[in-house]
Amino acid sequence: MAAWKSILLDTLKLTDEVKRLNTQTEKLSDRMIDIDKRVVRIETLVEVSKIKAITPKKKTMVLRRENAKRIIRIIRRCTAVIWP
Repeated sequence: MAAWKSILLDTLKLTDEVKRLNTQTEKLSDRMIDIDKRVVRIETLVEVSKIKAITPKKKTMVLRRENAKRIIRIIRRCTAVIWP
């Protein structure tokens, strides 16, 4: 009987440990999603600034076709990460 009691106690302890680890994993997952969103925003800012550096200053209102395609790709990538 003592063996069953110890097995039951060990099972309860392990169950609590698994629950605790599960909640910690969920918290880490949420933080990683937030960090990923921030990284995507930074990448977008960098790519947009590169595009602005490439375009001539006199024609800032008119986008070249290549730059427009880049911007569309950036927007699609951002929305895919935020809204999978």
